[in-house]
Amino acid sequence: QIQEFTFSDGINAHKISLDSLGVSLPASVYAKLEITTIGDEKLLFPTREIHIGYLDGSPFNQPNLMAYWPLEKNFDDYTYNGHHLESQGWYDFLEIPQTQKSGTYFDGYNFLFTNHKKTLNPRELSISAYIYIDELNDKDGGDLYTIVSKREFEGWGTSFDLRLAKRSKDGFEISVSWRFNETNGWLETNRRFPFKKAIHIVYVHNEDVVELWANGELISQIPSPGLLKNTNNLPICVGTRPGV
Repeated sequence: QIQEFTFSDGINAHKISLDSLGVSLPASVYAKLEITTIGDEKLLFPTREIHIGYLDGSPFNQPNLMAYWPLEKNFDDYTYNGHHLESQGWYDFLEIPQTQKSGTYFDGYNFLFTNHKKTLNPRELSISAYIYIDELNDKDGGDLYTIVSKREFEGWGTSFDLRLAKRSKDGFEISVSWRFNETNGWLETNRRFPFKKAIHIVYVHNEDVVELWANGELISQIPSPGLLKNTNNLPICVGTRPGV
């Protein structure tokens, strides 16, 4: 548990107890930097907002939360339970049209990841993504484009893969695949979503059902083959499949 904070100006350190702030977690806190000028004028500068106990826009610190990345314009992460993702490559952040959210492009060379955690064995896998697709570039002759993956590269592999499927020139589908008890499985929305329009998607996989949601509407559903097993040592990746 967090008991105190330490603020430093690069020379001196100042410790403040959590109780003295009078806040309960989760919370956002600020510090104020006081500067005395040569003319004895005092200037006050508030620090950047620091999130304690949650990430902005996240479902807070849910049990079994594997990873979260808000795609803000910086990579700072103040959560204390380590569910944030690390970055590989260069990112250019921009506003997602029709929204107040920030996004970035994944070009096959940049991606986000968090290393394998063998202790994670959730009773339900749920992945939420907010996307705005300009176009899916068919540079490799394929029609599937990874969003989130923890799937082995060879064959169908194990664990899961959440992707976009380019089935026509004017739209895309949401596609998920997995391998359970030596049997391949997959599910697609069977509904085309237009390019250049923001969409919120959710993939749910538990003991009972596999579901795909779009903008709060249940689009596709099948009986579950069983819980996805966390049996490989691969990282969870956003923007690529591990090893690709």
